[in-house]
Amino acid sequence: MAVPANNAKITMTFALSTPAGAEDEAEVGLWGFFQAGAPADYDATLLGLAEAARDKWVADIPKSDFSQAAELKTVSAIHYDATGHTANEQRAVTTTGDWIGSQIRGLPWETSLVISLYTYTPGTFIANARRRRGRCYLPPLGASVLANNGSGFLPDADALNILTAFEAFLTDVRGVALAGGVNWAPGVFSREDGAIRVLTDLGVDGKIDSQRRRQKSEIPVRQYLPYTP
Repeated sequence: MAVPANNAKITMTFALSTPAGAEDEAEVGLWGFFQAGAPADYDATLLGLAEAARDKWVADIPKSDFSQAAELKTVSAIHYDATGHTANEQRAVTTTGDWIGSQIRGLPWETSLVISLYTYTPGTFIANARRRRGRCYLPPLGASVLANNGSGFLPDADALNILTAFEAFLTDVRGVALAGGVNWAPGVFSREDGAIRVLTDLGVDGKIDSQRRRQKSEIPVRQYLPYTP
């Protein structure tokens, strides 16, 4: 996998837990790059980036939309070499309770609201569009975000509020001056041509998506009844 210079990927890891203690993880990953050239000290710059992402997520993303099963634990910032191997990595941790969803009733762990990432204006034609868009899966939402009409969708206004908060988070992280005076800009990485393109637009809809790998540790209680015809 070829990766361009000055890259840095943020990964936010959320612990998913139940009262019984079973745990899994949800991850929100975002590619980007350092503007104005490579940092002089990657470790210091990546640590600052991880801490900025942690602090801005806590400040900008409303806990009230998410299940109490989801708690932000760590934020990693990784720089990859030209062949796609980890060259530098730093991690910021949270204090217990810094960011944990507040909704008592949560949606299943394998469900997620997806944020679409675009490096072009949605709805316009652009060559190789699949290389120029991406997505990230948010941690599980609380059940009360669903519309009251039985559709299983989020109301349009609520979905837009979450998208607006996510946009504020990205803007705030980008605005942080890191070690050496560089800034991180979010983008979309294409494995097909090894390019990271600048993020220009975000999108969301009210449909709940699925990420089934989250389901493996959510242990159900199976019950039985005898049947006599």
